[in-house]
Amino acid sequence: MTIDTPLERSATRHWIAIGRVGGALAALLAAAVIGLALAGSVSAGWMGGHGGPGFGSRGMIMDGPLDPAEVKVRVERMVGHIAVEIDATDEQKEKLTAIFVSAANDLMPIRAEIIETRQAGELIGLLTAPTVDRAAIEAFRVEKMDIADRASRRVAQALGEAAEVLTPEQRVELGERLQFLMQFGPGFHRG
Repeated sequence: MTIDTPLERSATRHWIAIGRVGGALAALLAAAVIGLALAGSVSAGWMGGHGGPGFGSRGMIMDGPLDPAEVKVRVERMVGHIAVEIDATDEQKEKLTAIFVSAANDLMPIRAEIIETRQAGELIGLLTAPTVDRAAIEAFRVEKMDIADRASRRVAQALGEAAEVLTPEQRVELGERLQFLMQFGPGFHRG
């Protein structure tokens, strides 16, 4: 196949770029699915509008215990939304749900560690102590980076598994949809 015109070359570059970006955007979406599953109560409402825990200008609120059954319901809902956009089969939806539920369940203990640290105010205590203990601050940083590394490793594993479930065409479609949504920023909602 030869590409003869500038228009054909441009279209080819466009689809190659979408394929590359689509993988990264699929990763972003998968991380969002897992994050929403682990977040505070999404169904309870939105900060500033309906009261209760949820999302607001401060980001995700992650307080309180999570019920694994509720996590599964949230993941199923998010996968359902994605599946409609990319015309996923029922088998693909089941596989994606299993992948993301497993990842969310594996990440729950890490979430608990993050909440525990935030509630304990460890860093504030280190920074406001009468004597600054640089070694303790560094140890705190190393410990938190380990938590982040474990979480990102598990998310990356789930993303790889999810990417294998989708066809190349579905990954491109997902990338296009996400690119469209990213152009309008976080406040854009369809429908």
